[in-house]
Amino acid sequence: HTDVTAAAATVALGLLYLRSNDAEVATCLAVPPTISGLEHVRPDLLLLRVACRNLILWEGISPTSEWVEAQVPGYVGEVADVVLSSGSMQAVSSLSHSEKFAKVIHAVQNQLSDFGNSASDADVDGVINAWVSIITGACFAMGLRYAGSADKMAYRTLLHYMDLFIRATSLPANSFENKILRTALKAGLNVLCTSICCVMAGTGNLEVLKRLRRLHGRVSDTTTYGDHMAVHMALGLLFLGGGQYTLDNSNRAVVALFCALYPRYPSRPNDNRPHLQVFRHLWVLAAEPRCFVVRETDTCRPVYAPISVVTKNSSDMGTGDGNEEILELVAPCLLPDLRKIKSIIINSPRYWPIKLDFIANDFAEMIRMARPVFVKERPGHLDFVNVRASGLPRWIRLSGPPYAHCV
Repeated sequence: HTDVTAAAATVALGLLYLRSNDAEVATCLAVPPTISGLEHVRPDLLLLRVACRNLILWEGISPTSEWVEAQVPGYVGEVADVVLSSGSMQAVSSLSHSEKFAKVIHAVQNQLSDFGNSASDADVDGVINAWVSIITGACFAMGLRYAGSADKMAYRTLLHYMDLFIRATSLPANSFENKILRTALKAGLNVLCTSICCVMAGTGNLEVLKRLRRLHGRVSDTTTYGDHMAVHMALGLLFLGGGQYTLDNSNRAVVALFCALYPRYPSRPNDNRPHLQVFRHLWVLAAEPRCFVVRETDTCRPVYAPISVVTKNSSDMGTGDGNEEILELVAPCLLPDLRKIKSIIINSPRYWPIKLDFIANDFAEMIRMARPVFVKERPGHLDFVNVRASGLPRWIRLSGPPYAHCV
């Protein structure tokens, strides 16, 4: 019964060789090289293949739409060209796979194109479902790779595909084939919701929240329990710990997130056939407190303070040498991966400067225990809240000492 064991074997192989970058093992999970081979792989298994293959080739994951498009075999794009060139539609060679399939899905669901004999050798619906699964699997792997990082490129890429799937699921589905396609698109949209919220965990990003609120309000006979579960989990991740927690990126955390966000959601509350629902709670093993809070010594109140976070590059993780990257943030804020931080410098015109050396001291443990950093106010300066409440004219508040610059 390979239909039962294939999913478990695929996930086991992917997690067994997690981050190994073993190309030979990854070829076992490659997408079939022909359309005929594609017909023998279920869409959900194809999604797992793409996701687990990229978990093995961890360093090869890139937060760009070009990388996502590169996961799609060339023959899939050729089928899109055939559909677009039929009837009154014209194929545009410069379009990406996503742009082509956005047009194909629109044509199929609105019955704007007659495939005719030119596409008789290809199961167009099957290829579209395969494209949905491949894109979804690649985005799921990207979400795990950049979990808790708030990476801007990964965020923009995942938001692009999320918008594409939202538009596609809003199209009418009158025929039986179109209803199957819409179901596949909705399943992919569920995975994209959790993937982008993995990246933006704890940030409360407004653009993502707008889309999740729209999806949360869906009420129809085609909206399942699993659809609501995915959106609710995504909302929880987006505001993880009230904005004070985010997600870790260690092997243990990636495995826990894979189990918690397994890309197949139940149709009913008591449906445990595709995935044991109790595993959805394993996200807690990946949650990590990473909120950096600065308090003023005299009042013990949290204050705004600009900070400079010096981090290591990926190639610099083991040695402590090499190039550095400096992130300019304003506390209170979420810090990047604590293992990558070299130092944090509080250098505000309002407060005496402080430098936290993460290499010489275990300040990372202090952050995990949610302990604040205390700063001393310079003479003649007010904190940001008191300056705003002082009633002074704006030009004075924004001038130099003794009023200092607003953060």
